[in-house]
Amino acid sequence: MKSLLMLISILSCTALIAQNDVTWIGGTPGKQADWNEARNWSNQRVPDEYSNVIIKWANSGHHAQPVITGEANVLSIEIHGGATLSLEENAHLSIDGGHAYTLGIQLYGGRLVNDGQIDLHNIDHLSAEVVRQQCEGKGVVYVDDLMSRERQVAETSY
Repeated sequence: MKSLLMLISILSCTALIAQNDVTWIGGTPGKQADWNEARNWSNQRVPDEYSNVIIKWANSGHHAQPVITGEANVLSIEIHGGATLSLEENAHLSIDGGHAYTLGIQLYGGRLVNDGQIDLHNIDHLSAEVVRQQCEGKGVVYVDDLMSRERQVAETSY
């Protein structure tokens, strides 16, 4: 009985921090490109720190692509061909792979236009460098990857 209760407890905790994939659908009247509009997402919820965000260009009667105007926190983002994710001047996007291994932001032919700030935490350091190189706009990208810094120190000390 005790082991059954322990198993239920573990499964409950796992469910609470479970990752979920959410896809941009956009096009909500009056808020076509609003990242923080729940109806613009496939699961009718704004992505959170446990969300793997997928942004595709799809012609469903509109061409609205997501725009972040405030704060957004996610686990990862994929931007597919023809799609664009934009951050306005005072916007802040945080991607933290601390809950699960993540590459952070993957650009599969899509565009990332950053006029705000992007913070990348606990993600693959090579992906972070790709984001820095391919990101458009006048915003900044910060990488907080201790493993990457440790590798750089180790490589330069030889």
